[in-house]
Amino acid sequence: MSLASSSGPVAPWPEISPPLAPREEHEIRQLGRTRIDAYAWMKFIPQSGSRTLEQLPPPLREHLEAEMSYAREVLRPLGPGIEEFRARMAARAPEISEPLPRSDKGWCYSFKLPAGRSHRVFSRAGPDG
Repeated sequence: MSLASSSGPVAPWPEISPPLAPREEHEIRQLGRTRIDAYAWMKFIPQSGSRTLEQLPPPLREHLEAEMSYAREVLRPLGPGIEEFRARMAARAPEISEPLPRSDKGWCYSFKLPAGRSHRVFSRAGPDG
């Protein structure tokens, strides 16, 4: 199967299989009921509160790396047209001209639309600046 775009033909989709997460039966007893969560092994909450790929348990890290590799391979045919897609989306983004109102408690709200982006970035300043 071959895809085509206005910039020319795109390479066919790769024929690769997605990674399958292993199921590991994990029984959870809660509120007088019992349920099985086969993917409980994927839950990882570090004490620091922030997660990085390097600090994940090896089975979880390996699975996520396999998923990211799969996504890169599947999306590879779109690579040549990515900038064209972004430009088309940005051209369709609405122009934002109305300012946000100030709060009656002294907070000042503002936003900006970074160049080439379609979503606003909001910020606020407290009464003391």
